[in-house]
Amino acid sequence: MTSLRTLAFSAVGATLLLTSCLSDGQTMKPPTPEQKAAFVSVTTMPPALGEGGDEGTAMSVTGPWVNGTAIDARYTCDGVGISPQLAWTAGPADTKAYGIVLRDNDAPDFTHWVIANINSAERTIGEGALPPGAFMAVNGSGKQGYAPPCPAAGTSHSYTVTVYALSALVAVNNSPSAAQVVADMEASVLEVATTDFVYSR
Repeated sequence: MTSLRTLAFSAVGATLLLTSCLSDGQTMKPPTPEQKAAFVSVTTMPPALGEGGDEGTAMSVTGPWVNGTAIDARYTCDGVGISPQLAWTAGPADTKAYGIVLRDNDAPDFTHWVIANINSAERTIGEGALPPGAFMAVNGSGKQGYAPPCPAAGTSHSYTVTVYALSALVAVNNSPSAAQVVADMEASVLEVATTDFVYSR
C-alpha cells in the first residue's frame, strides 16, 4: 500500500516537473481550487494518535447567580430561605443518577444541602423543589432538607454547589446523614460540576 509520505514526494516531484517544462517562456495558468485541494489532501499528514478528535464536553452547572458572585438574599436566612433553582448539562453516558451538595467553604464541617438519586433524565431542579424519586439528607442543622446560608453578622462566607453524576443509586435509610450520603456519592461518582457564590451579612 502506498504511504502518505510516498504520495507527498510524488506530488512534489510532479510540481518540479511541471516547473521545468515551463522553461521555454510560456505562461502557465494558475491552478484551479480543485487542483490545490488535491495537492493539500496528498501532502497533509494525519494527526498523531491521541491528538485531535472530540474529547467530549465537561459537565457544567448554573444557578441564579454569576459564578463567584453574591447570591440573592432570597435563598438565605435573611430572605425566604428557599433552595435555589439549578440547571446542569448531561454527565457521562453511563450516568444512573445525579446528586447535589451545597457546602460552606468557610465552615467545611457544615453541609447545607444534599440531594441524591435525581433521575438521570433530569437536567434541572426548581426553586424549593425535590425531584420525584430523589431524597434529601439531614443537613448541618440536623434537619432533612435545605439549610439556607447564614454566616455570622459582619462576616462573608463562600459556598460551592456541586452536582455529581453517579454510576449507581445511593442506598436510602430513614435518617440519611449528609456525611454518609456524600461518602456514598463520592464512591460512585463519574464526574462533577461546580458553581460558587458568596454571601455577606
